[in-house]
Amino acid sequence: MSSKKILVIYILLLLYSCNNHSQQIKGIDADTIIANTIPTDEAQQAQPSVFERVTALKKLTPFSPAQLKNILPKQLLQYHQTNFEITNQNGYSTAKYVYHNLNQNKSFQFTIIDCAGETGANIYYLQYLTRLNIQSETNQGYTKQIDLLGQKAIATYQKKLNQHELTFFNNDRLLIQMSATHLDINEMKQIIGALELSLPS
Repeated sequence: MSSKKILVIYILLLLYSCNNHSQQIKGIDADTIIANTIPTDEAQQAQPSVFERVTALKKLTPFSPAQLKNILPKQLLQYHQTNFEITNQNGYSTAKYVYHNLNQNKSFQFTIIDCAGETGANIYYLQYLTRLNIQSETNQGYTKQIDLLGQKAIATYQKKLNQHELTFFNNDRLLIQMSATHLDINEMKQIIGALELSLPS
């Protein structure tokens, strides 16, 4: 792939992100991801740490759906896991975990993508690394990079829905997005700080 093509893809991603403050983690066609995100020799030399990270992820074996099911705890602070669903397509899995605090009528959702394997590694590049440098703010909301417990995270806010989202990378392989409509950023950070994942050995 030529460097010009990578530049065009980056510009399109920038325009898309600026017009969509809520960047949901969702299914993407594997062929599209692989075709548009494999770094060229020039890109590899310019960002060796990025290339090394993506290469390391490609060498990992993806978790099975059964393994992903038990990664998050059934209870997190005063919240209880009330729903779980998982999809497996195009070589990667997406798991969704919903938590509720019935006493306070509050809830949130964690969406996790295992970035191991060829497709997962390219999703990490496309949906996390590429978006870290995108900053956008209007009277309708924002997308920006923030510090989340000492690591880089992507924060988005939709004013109309009063919805916050935090997207971050965890355990060198999991892309995690937390979304909530009745919690502020500080409450979300507190929950994430208490998060203990049980990764398969």
